[in-house]
Amino acid sequence: MKKILPALMLTIIAVVIAGCMNADIPPPANISTTPSPSLDTPLSPTPTLHDDRGVRVFTDHGSYYIGGIVTFGIENNGHEKIEFLFGAPISTQIKQNGTWISFRAFGVNMGPTENIWSVHPGETKTFMWDTSKGCRIADKKMTTPPPGQYRIVFHGGFASDEFTLMERPEGEPAMYNISTFSDGSHLEIVTDETSYSAGDVVTFQVINNGAEESRFPSNTPLEIQTKTNGNWTPAEILPCTDYHILSNGWNLQPGETETYWWDTGGTKCESWFEENMTAPPGIYRIVLRFGTYKGPIEFVSGEFTIQEIRRGA
Repeated sequence: MKKILPALMLTIIAVVIAGCMNADIPPPANISTTPSPSLDTPLSPTPTLHDDRGVRVFTDHGSYYIGGIVTFGIENNGHEKIEFLFGAPISTQIKQNGTWISFRAFGVNMGPTENIWSVHPGETKTFMWDTSKGCRIADKKMTTPPPGQYRIVFHGGFASDEFTLMERPEGEPAMYNISTFSDGSHLEIVTDETSYSAGDVVTFQVINNGAEESRFPSNTPLEIQTKTNGNWTPAEILPCTDYHILSNGWNLQPGETETYWWDTGGTKCESWFEENMTAPPGIYRIVLRFGTYKGPIEFVSGEFTIQEIRRGA
């Protein structure tokens, strides 16, 4: 009898436990009933356009002509700043056979940034990629990127929507001789005089008479041209101007004016330039040229004359 009771008690306990396990009792609220993902479950694709940090990468257009400017930026709509290391904050990518491939784009201008730079909540930073500068894809150097689908990726997992680079349609001029970006913008280049003596300083202004900001990429080419046999050609002289400050890129707000000079006597050149290269007599103009998503555009001053210095006058 003493041996039967312990066995009976063990049987009853086992039945009670089994009943409790089969009862419809909900788990505690802090325990999820969702099964854990398998280790073989693929990770969410990165980079992502929108994440819980509220960061967005954008481009100003969805398609561009090869040789134009892709304006891109990063916008922080979150609550914490994000930081990047200068030197490798972004990569340009091209889609090949459905796969995004990173490559080196030579014309990307990140502007003057610190070794570590931040994008604070509510802040937007804008940059440019001049596609006319060429690139290197899979160790192959190219004068311009090939047609295709592209995107901009900031380190940390932030990517733009994909955009298209395409060939310029046949018959469309490679260079526009106009003074507008769009219907809302208008730039002028104005010199202080229409006639100078050799050795004089030509002061000129770039004026934004439009209703929108004009953005200039780094190393915006500024050219001195001369008229020969009725045709404008680059002057075979060193343009000794202070236009080298354009090398960092700059913005011109509506109504804003930037003033520069060209020393036709060559006496104010940077130290690595050859001095005393006085411009010969002739008819000249100043041309500011850069690319846009529509292709290269140039802004041209009115023509002016450089005359010989009259000896003994």
